Amino acid sequence: MGLRGIEVSFSQPVELTDEEERQLVELMGKVCERYERDHPDRVMWPAGIGFKPTYIPMTREEEEAGRHMEFDEGIFSIECFERENYDFPCTKCGKPQGDHKHCIVDPPAGNCEFSATQ
Repeated sequence: MGLRGIEVSFSQPVELTDEEERQLVELMGKVCERYERDHPDRVMWPAGIGFKPTYIPMTREEEEAGRHMEFDEGIFSIECFERENYDFPCTKCGKPQGDHKHCIVDPPAGNCEFSATQ
C-alpha cells in the first residue's frame, strides 16, 4: 500500500541542530529519488521545510481581515510534493508529457492522451 507520512513524537521537547535538520531533509530527498526511479513519469521533492503550518488563509477576505499563516513551532515539518515529469516521453506519440493537454492549453501533442506505459 505505501506510507503517506512519517511522524516522530518526543515525550519532552528536544532541540534539532541545523545539521540534524539537514540530514532529515536529505533522507527525505533519498525517499523522493527512489519514488522517481519507481515512477519515471513523475517527480517528487522535499519542500515545505520548517515549522508545521496549522492555518493557511484561503481567501482574500481572510487575509484582509488580518489572518496570517500560523505555525506550530513545536513541530519540525517536511512536506514532499509530486507532479508530472514534464520531460518524460509519451509511449504513444513520443512527445514529452508536458506537451499534453492535461498539462497545458493548446498542446503540441494535440488530442493524444499521455501514456507512460506501452
